[in-house]
Amino acid sequence: MQDEWNLLQLEKDSFTESRMDDYWNYFFELKNSVGETRFPIIAILVKAPLALSHGFSSSSRYLTDDRASMCEQTLTSAMTVKSAMKHYHIS
Repeated sequence: MQDEWNLLQLEKDSFTESRMDDYWNYFFELKNSVGETRFPIIAILVKAPLALSHGFSSSSRYLTDDRASMCEQTLTSAMTVKSAMKHYHIS
C-alpha cells in the first residue's frame, strides 16, 4: 500500500483536472509495463467510500413507505440495475 501511495504522489502532478471523478479515473486506468493496473489497492480504498455514500443517498429513493419491507438483497439488486442503466444510458 505504501509503495502505491508513494508512486501516486509522484504521478499526481501530471494530472490537473478539477473534477474528482475524472481525477481518480485517470489514476485507476493507468497500467504498468505488463498491462496491469498500477494502483489496484488505492483504487479499492478510494472507490469503497464513494460507493457507500452513493448507496445511502440512492437507497432512500427506493425505500418508500410502500416498499419498507424490501429486503437488503432486493434493494441492492434494484440499485445495481439502476446504476447499470444509467452507466449505459438506458432509460
